[in-house]
Amino acid sequence: MSKRVIKTKSCRDRERLGRLRVRDHRKLEERILRLLDRYEVSPETDKRWLNIGRSCIEQGFMAINRAVFEQKRTELPED
Repeated sequence: MSKRVIKTKSCRDRERLGRLRVRDHRKLEERILRLLDRYEVSPETDKRWLNIGRSCIEQGFMAINRAVFEQKRTELPED
């Protein structure tokens, strides 16, 4: 048996705001990653530290995006 979820206006507004924020985050992340791409071709750049920094930046943006959406645990059929 499927449960129908009715979203309130405030819930829809919050989701819309979250999508807008995440879109802005993705643009910022892309600008930073492109800057790191330019560093990668430079012979003076320590590639190991650059990769560590890139991973931390990607993880940071992922965490921020998850925080914006306040993700809940998934409901299973037996719930």
